[in-house]
Amino acid sequence: MDEISTLLPLTVLKDDKHVAGWKIRDVIEGDIKGHPQYFQHPLGEQYVKIYDKLKKFLDERTGYKLEERAKKEREQDEEWRRKTQEEERKKQEEGLRQMEQEKVALLSREKQLITDLYNKFKQAYESRNDSPVMSFLADKWSAGDGTTIADLHDNLKRTFKTYNEIRYNLQNFRITDITEKLYHVSYDVTITSIIYALDIKHEEKSSVVEEVIIEGPNRAKINRTISGRFWYIE
Repeated sequence: MDEISTLLPLTVLKDDKHVAGWKIRDVIEGDIKGHPQYFQHPLGEQYVKIYDKLKKFLDERTGYKLEERAKKEREQDEEWRRKTQEEERKKQEEGLRQMEQEKVALLSREKQLITDLYNKFKQAYESRNDSPVMSFLADKWSAGDGTTIADLHDNLKRTFKTYNEIRYNLQNFRITDITEKLYHVSYDVTITSIIYALDIKHEEKSSVVEEVIIEGPNRAKINRTISGRFWYIE
């Protein structure tokens, strides 16, 4: 085989180390360029023509193979990028979904704290005990009508001392989140108070809107009574 290949202008050999998958062994290119006089006869000229055609064909084929492999590599790179982007997108979506679930869970817990706050507030109010009622208000509680926290405390003490029984009925209770740890609460309240000895029954109704803050993981307080009131007008 080696003896025959020396007579051929070009020999194509399989070689996986080369990008094209083969290598070309050119045995006469040096002679053609260095000693053109050797081929200046009919047979030599025909030989050179055959050589040129073969070399052109093989060069084109080599270029095609290189482009074909490069195309495949580009496609593989593109597929890798696509998968990487898809994985990143899914990871971000999962992160956002988890954050949303945590937010929903937090809102649910905080709204439950607020609901518990008003249930305890009702119990303390009906027990006619001013200290627990005041404990559900923030230290800087204020009211839209200008009532101060000291005014309110005095009002509640007089009311609880005057009446033998108080019923505190909440309806249309609604909680709306405003910003982080801050909520608006709206409700209709009917306060029914009774003096047994005088057979007196007093009833007062009000539509109340309040601002409630979450002060800790397990504590909510009424920060401001924006409109309406849960105390009697004197």
